[in-house]
Amino acid sequence: MLLTCFCSICGAANAEDKTRCFACGGLLPFQSGGQKSATHGMLLHGRYRLGATLGLGGYSAVYRGWDTQEQEREIALKQITLQGLSAEETIEATSTYNREIEALSSLNHSQVPRLYAHFSDSDHWYLVLEYIKGQTLEAFLSAREAQHRLLNLEEILGMGLQLCTVLEYLHTRHPPLIFRDLKPSNIMRTPSGKLYLIDFGIARRYTLGQSRDTQSLGSPGYAAPEQYGRAQTDARADLYSLGALLQQLLTGHDPSQLRQGLLPSRLNGQTGNAELEALIACLLAVNPQQRTSTASDLSHELEGIRQLEIAARQVGRIWQPPVPQTYSSSVADAAFSAAQIQLQQMTAKSVAMGQGPIRRKHVTRRRVLLTLGASATIIGGGWWLSGLRVASESVTTNALQKFYTYNQHNASILSIAWTLDGQSIVSASQDRTMRIWNALTGEDVSGPYTFPGAVNSVSSSFAGIVAAGCQDGTVSAWDASGSKIFEGKHKGAVNSVAWASDGMYLASSSEDMSLRVWDISGKTSLVHKEDGVYYGVAWSPNAVYLAAANSLMKTVESWIANDLSILYNTYSGHMDISYTVAWSPDGQYIAAGCQDSSVLVWDSHTRTVLTSYIGHTALVRALCWLPGGGSIASASDDGTVQVWDALSGSIYGTYTGHNAPVFTVAWSPDGHYLASAGEDQTVQIWGAP
Repeated sequence: MLLTCFCSICGAANAEDKTRCFACGGLLPFQSGGQKSATHGMLLHGRYRLGATLGLGGYSAVYRGWDTQEQEREIALKQITLQGLSAEETIEATSTYNREIEALSSLNHSQVPRLYAHFSDSDHWYLVLEYIKGQTLEAFLSAREAQHRLLNLEEILGMGLQLCTVLEYLHTRHPPLIFRDLKPSNIMRTPSGKLYLIDFGIARRYTLGQSRDTQSLGSPGYAAPEQYGRAQTDARADLYSLGALLQQLLTGHDPSQLRQGLLPSRLNGQTGNAELEALIACLLAVNPQQRTSTASDLSHELEGIRQLEIAARQVGRIWQPPVPQTYSSSVADAAFSAAQIQLQQMTAKSVAMGQGPIRRKHVTRRRVLLTLGASATIIGGGWWLSGLRVASESVTTNALQKFYTYNQHNASILSIAWTLDGQSIVSASQDRTMRIWNALTGEDVSGPYTFPGAVNSVSSSFAGIVAAGCQDGTVSAWDASGSKIFEGKHKGAVNSVAWASDGMYLASSSEDMSLRVWDISGKTSLVHKEDGVYYGVAWSPNAVYLAAANSLMKTVESWIANDLSILYNTYSGHMDISYTVAWSPDGQYIAAGCQDSSVLVWDSHTRTVLTSYIGHTALVRALCWLPGGGSIASASDDGTVQVWDALSGSIYGTYTGHNAPVFTVAWSPDGHYLASAGEDQTVQIWGAP
């Protein structure tokens, strides 16, 4: 966390080693330099043990430290020195300190360091902040430049989208918070590529009706023209700064050294490059009215450019699902035996009919199993179940009919998955076994498979390969004959596993705070590590993105699947940890169940919360989308499974057949049946509403 010295006369940002302002020539505030008032190993405020100096500048120094009263939690301690300052400088230092406290105290976002505490002594102000492991973006870019490793377009767009996420959060506070100093030295980058905004010393609240800012502060080249007294800064000032930063990433030149115009891109000719250049020109317009107006709008534009680039790169690579089978629209619900006969008849009929093209308006078969927080992931179609497509439709809660109960496990059942043919179910238990059995008769198809520890998660691919993640850290894959294809190892318990839609890659999350992607041979192709344990790993239907819930940040995060260092989106809004994540079959939405008993549904691209479902009364363990979209089934520790409209929150039915917490739920591939299981050691199959 490096600091910048702002001129108290003109507000320009200067390098920390300067004594006079480069812009106006005025004398800069007192530089603490090497005159440290706190030393390595010293204990401040009776609890904060200091380590190395992280940065110096202006009136301030930042130290790495540890909070001895919070189990040696790592912190960054910012010290503002008042000794030796003039009256004017003291006022400015105090103002900076108070602005940062006021800003950080009201913020709760995974890309903003948390303010743990603040205190003072006779000569100093102190801020106790979250310690961010990594380096400033400025240092990262310098290192890449020295290595002659240019950023590619995907990396640039990924950074832009991350910054849009946090700026949108700041700008939608009440009142909006304008950062005003977005530049590489005020951005921290973790080893995994996650970006944080640091140094809120000149951030300000937007004041309705005010003609201009009370102080002109900002960094040359990055600061919008209105920051120098022309008008009051609003969200568009930060977007100007982001445009200047994108220009730097695209051209390799510090914007403070550019006099006019946009220098040639270093990525000339790449798909999406011209569109990004045009967007940057719009962001750098002198007149704020001519710029993109919100971070959300800018995110949409950047995402559009990224989709162009991804499409160009993914041509011929993305697996296309087979033509869906067509089943008869009537299914006997009176008895499960009748359903068995009809499913067999429909399967034979679909084989006979599957040779020719099928028009979408005639398709009633829901193509696939969907992503679960602790279950299976297979690519799905984009149709809505007839009768559920109008989100505002008035619906009454229905009692749901149970057809079959499977009770061959000897402990809690933690995860289930249907096979693609809809004939079998894979169940995983705390009894250290995985079973594959006929959903219509309960007879074992394969197994049981015995493991060294509890089997926490299972997933079935379109090719019939079953993966299991275990408490002992193992990840394994098995073919239809029961032969093990591979076995890998995490350093901690595996929380969830999920196959990508092409069946070639398996993702797993673990208590060792890592996400791993395995290829079909069992080789680890990608690893992502971050502070916090990940739960509910889930692929987007097109296998382009990978998502999981972060226990530390209490957010859902998604990454570019073939480069887990590139963060795609962060979804926030829960007040507690999420344990299950699922994409809608068309990839348009993403949902997560939470410890606070709620389920949030976001637009997967804009991160807008569309629905907050609060029908449960306890932790939501699992959820799944209807294979055609539209509806969600959620399972909870309250002992119920509830089926509800994903956009309106209207409930269609509640299943109360379990007498204990329900840990997992899965929709049959045709959308007619749901299977659920949990602490009562049973898998129950029942009719969807």
